[in-house]
Amino acid sequence: MPNEKLLATLQETRRDIVDLRGQRIDRLQGANDAVNDERANLQMAQTRAQIAVRKDEDIKAKMDELKNHLNGLTEKPQYMLDKLIRLGADQLGTYRERQAENEIVRQRQRELADAETRLSIAQTELQRSDNDVHDIDARIREVQSN
Repeated sequence: MPNEKLLATLQETRRDIVDLRGQRIDRLQGANDAVNDERANLQMAQTRAQIAVRKDEDIKAKMDELKNHLNGLTEKPQYMLDKLIRLGADQLGTYRERQAENEIVRQRQRELADAETRLSIAQTELQRSDNDVHDIDARIREVQSN
């Protein structure tokens, strides 16, 4: 005859474990959603960084072309020199934008790594709950068979 009090305690413990497992499933889903969100954020940041790089490189190419053209001239028109100065100022702006966008990419990479760490922890906790359920079920069967 099974020990009824022990069996009741084990079954109550099983309910607690299952409740905790449900909470851990919710945390796992939240962590998974966070990883997906961070991946999307990183992708958007990388796209913006690529655009910033292209803008910066385009202005640098314009500057190089204009410099090469001016170097081939004996007399350099002031309006072309002024344009070169304006392009230089524009390129300083695109350089700063490029740096800022690259920093955002690095930040998004860190945020993704953090989210992946939280996901890994949530997976481990859920596995622990699964193991606990299997263990308590075995103990319940053992007590019931006695």
